[in-house]
Amino acid sequence: MKTLNRVVSAVLAAVLGACGGGSGGSSTGTATTGTSSSTASTFNYRQAVLNNDQNGLTLSFNATASGASSCSGSGTFVQSPLTSLTTFNTLTTQGVSALSGAITITINWTNCSPTPTLITSTDFIDSTTLVPLGFSEAGVYGVYTAPPVIPASVAVGNTGSLGAVQLYTDSTETASLGSESVQYAVSAGADSSDVTLTVTTQSYDATGTLVATVTEVDQLSAAGVLTPVSITMVNLLTGTTITLN
Repeated sequence: MKTLNRVVSAVLAAVLGACGGGSGGSSTGTATTGTSSSTASTFNYRQAVLNNDQNGLTLSFNATASGASSCSGSGTFVQSPLTSLTTFNTLTTQGVSALSGAITITINWTNCSPTPTLITSTDFIDSTTLVPLGFSEAGVYGVYTAPPVIPASVAVGNTGSLGAVQLYTDSTETASLGSESVQYAVSAGADSSDVTLTVTTQSYDATGTLVATVTEVDQLSAAGVLTPVSITMVNLLTGTTITLN
C-alpha cells in the first residue's frame, strides 16, 4: 500500500548530509499521468496490494536528490513476501498474530557518499485478515491507529484515506516520534488497460508540524497488477527532494 514510499523517507534521512541538504525553502514534487480513458470501469486495488504482499516485489530505479547540491544514482528495491509468522504490538493489543516480510532498498550514488545507501525495514500484516498493522525499522515503530481500509475496487476520480499511523521509537510505544496520514487518488492511466494511483503520505513530528511529504505514483492494471512508477519525497525542513523512477 505504502511500503515503498515509507522506506524512501528513511533513505532521505540517510543522504541529507551527504547531498548537502540545507535549511530554508521547501520544494515540491510533481507526477505526470496519462489522460486516456480505461476500458475497465473498476480496478481491484485490495487484491493487487495483497498480491504484492504475498508474492513480493523487486524493482530497479534511477535516483536523484536535489537541495543545496545534487546527487544521482541508481538502485534496487526488494520486498520479500510477507509470510513469516510472528507477533506485532498494536496500540490496543500486544502480541497480535502477524505475517512479516523484510524490505531492502539500496541506492548507489555516483556523486555522493555514503555509497551505497542501504535501508532495511520490516512490514507486518494481520495473519487472519491480511490487513496492514504497521512497520519497524531502525529507531522507528509505526502502528496504524485503526485497521486501514483498502478499497476492493477503485475507479477514475475516486479519492480517500488509506489510514493514519502513529510513530514511536520502539515497540513499547512510549516515546512518540510523530504521525503519518495516507491518502489516495485515482486518475486515468497511460493507456486503456490501467489507471494511475497517486498515494500521498504526509509526515508530522511530535508537535504536529508537517515535516515531509511522499508522493508515490502506481500503475494498477485491469489484471490486478500494482506497479510503482515513481516516488517523490520532499523534506520540508531542508528543502531537499529525492525522486525514484
